[in-house]
Amino acid sequence: MSERNDELTRLSYTLGENMEDRFYVYMLQDDNGKPFYIGKGQGGRVFCHENDADKLLEVIRSENGDRNVDYSKLSEKIKTIIKSSGKVEKVIIKWGLTENEAFMCESALMNMYDHIFPETLTNISNGHASNAEKHSHALDGYKTKARNVQDFLDNVAIREVDFKEYCGNIPVVFITINKSYPLMYKEKCADLQREDFIYDSARGFWDINIRRTRYAKYVLALYRQIVVGVYPVNEDSWRVTTDFDEKEFPIYPKKYRENDKLLIQKNRTYDEYKRLGGQNDEKWFDTRRKRIGFEKCKPENSEEYSYLCKLKGTYLKDRFFKNQMSVYNYDVDKDGKLRFYSSANWC
Repeated sequence: MSERNDELTRLSYTLGENMEDRFYVYMLQDDNGKPFYIGKGQGGRVFCHENDADKLLEVIRSENGDRNVDYSKLSEKIKTIIKSSGKVEKVIIKWGLTENEAFMCESALMNMYDHIFPETLTNISNGHASNAEKHSHALDGYKTKARNVQDFLDNVAIREVDFKEYCGNIPVVFITINKSYPLMYKEKCADLQREDFIYDSARGFWDINIRRTRYAKYVLALYRQIVVGVYPVNEDSWRVTTDFDEKEFPIYPKKYRENDKLLIQKNRTYDEYKRLGGQNDEKWFDTRRKRIGFEKCKPENSEEYSYLCKLKGTYLKDRFFKNQMSVYNYDVDKDGKLRFYSSANWC
């Protein structure tokens, strides 16, 4: 007994009970050496119960909750193995991991094993998805799974879309956020903040014609020609920088917004702006204060909005999206009538 306790103590110390990298990934094998469960753990508790199925299950449940495990199937498997051979074999696959690293390692192993030997593991799903997987638009609904290349191309890979053919007669302003979008990861936005970050990045502030934008029904936010946001707007959505108050002002990306906030008071002089820590560029100050931003509104046509939202995650292949900060698919004549462009002459 003392030798066993010594082994558990050594395991616990080696794995690191209170360290950030205390997590590990392990698997349980049956008496034929065949894996039937892959899990994430910390500390040494999972190794304490060699021949007690109920206690082993209790430890697994406490560390994993109810996520991705069929406990009735797992319980039956463990009890059968203990009755047959006396203990469940546990294998440490990777250790010294942060929790997120452990989630990714666990998921990768589940994906691989389930692809080769389907429906063998007692894990219900294939574990945690990466950030990119979470926000992908897989047509079959699976966020994380192993796929052959054709399956990946058919269901996950970004699709090319000709916007003119898809919905070219809906007035849209396309806003490119190539500089802002990567800052989402540097500013470590949580999943719940991701949509807010994209929206705030697209909201402003742009050197565009407010008269023309007021005819738009939607703004589409683009990152490297990929649609990442769809926002309904109307003629009241658009305002110059100085017409925003602090409560309405975009929060993200934080790198830019602190300086932008110094601009919003209408009567602020350049000297006052510079004294508050603004940029040392009077021409930039004057130009920036005249730029345009928007706030989304409730969509007038919910079916049309849902239809456009299906563009999220697609690649707009028209060359005019490549370098311009803003693109329209329409123009407005002197009588206020809209004229939609062919894809060859968008501007």
